[in-house]
Amino acid sequence: MGALTLISGPTAEPITLAEARAQCRIDHTIDDAVLARLILDAREWAQGYTRRAFVAQTWDYSLDAFPFVIELPIGPVTSITSVSYYDTNNALQTFTNYDANLKIAVPRICAATDYEWPDTYSRYNAVTVRFVTGYAENHPDLFTIRAAMLLHVEAHYDREADNYRNLL
Repeated sequence: MGALTLISGPTAEPITLAEARAQCRIDHTIDDAVLARLILDAREWAQGYTRRAFVAQTWDYSLDAFPFVIELPIGPVTSITSVSYYDTNNALQTFTNYDANLKIAVPRICAATDYEWPDTYSRYNAVTVRFVTGYAENHPDLFTIRAAMLLHVEAHYDREADNYRNLL
């Protein structure tokens, strides 16, 4: 198992404040900051649960050495930006002779035919795959996810409102 690091996060959320207001039956903007936090929480919860990214994000996946096949832990992967590694002299290199299958549930990378993964320096995180993940804005898989996220926002908004009312 490798280390996963977010390099650049989403610039937008899969659901809007207007959609969250409508789901929670809110006709004002006073609670927009609360709803924005709940939307972020809902996306992070859903991404963690499904191991999918719903909007464009860039990640690094680091391993101590090259396995036979690198399985990326988050999908859908739209592109591989780079495969870098520390060679036996501990110098950072880029490996370009790989094949990637990004259209499967667990995206995979392997050395291209007639190539082998290079030897690496013995160190933590000797290999890093940088990749971009996330669904296209209107991808059919997002409809169900967005509905679940809206229910998550509504349930947590109602809970926070109940807690607030109990303080009065």
